[in-house]
Amino acid sequence: MTFSPNKTLIAALVAATTACGESNRTLHPIFIEGRAVETKGDTLIAMTRSGFSGLLVRNNQSRSMDTLGMGVLNSPVHLQAIDDGWLVSDSREGSWWIRVLNHVGQPMDSIGFGNELATPNQFAGLPDGRVVFEVPGGVLMETLAGVTDTFAITDENVGQTGMLVALAGGVLHAVPDKHVTLYNAFGNPRWQLEWQWRESAVFTDIAVDANGRPHMIAAVERDQHFVVYSLDVVTGEIVRWSEPGPDATFLVERLGNIKPDDPSVWVGQR
Repeated sequence: MTFSPNKTLIAALVAATTACGESNRTLHPIFIEGRAVETKGDTLIAMTRSGFSGLLVRNNQSRSMDTLGMGVLNSPVHLQAIDDGWLVSDSREGSWWIRVLNHVGQPMDSIGFGNELATPNQFAGLPDGRVVFEVPGGVLMETLAGVTDTFAITDENVGQTGMLVALAGGVLHAVPDKHVTLYNAFGNPRWQLEWQWRESAVFTDIAVDANGRPHMIAAVERDQHFVVYSLDVVTGEIVRWSEPGPDATFLVERLGNIKPDDPSVWVGQR
């Protein structure tokens, strides 16, 4: 069976109910094909997918599906729910942007970065509207209403970059082979832990589930599988990890247990 891009993506999140039995109240995806899935309260699940220039958003109460940002987004990757809409990373002709969309996908603002981002598609939006991003040299910057300032300076060497996600009112910054740091909204570390994983594990993204728990996905090339690790928000310690899975698709249960899943359930290829 051949699926068009729209049908493929719609099948991805429609399956959130049918594939999970009791479904979204107890299980929901946190990664699909390696990309973080964003949740907004108990109602909405949103995702991006390679080759598709929009967001797919499912309302779990009405079971309706919306495709947002078509004609506005070009190559979206990372997204974050905000009170009245979405922040979405995007790229066009070698330049990087964060698009601000309202709840129906209409453009409200754009933040342009040119090619200055140290790690494209990585950002964290704070509750007061600031957006934190990383520039070369291990410096985290913040921008709001066209004004840019330093958010935090790490001790990383030039060229060592990390992953960013909004967490607990602050910013989680994970730098492979160095450390993981949770900053508060003022750029001060709440905690920082040394990197605890083997070099053979290649970490690519961070997701935060509907209960505010952070999860990091890694590919273990030697063993040809993927693993997800969950961190404690208060201490940063590893509290759970998934069984290895052959695909970069994982679900989280209400109590925090993680299980690998078949991506064909979500992308409509089964």
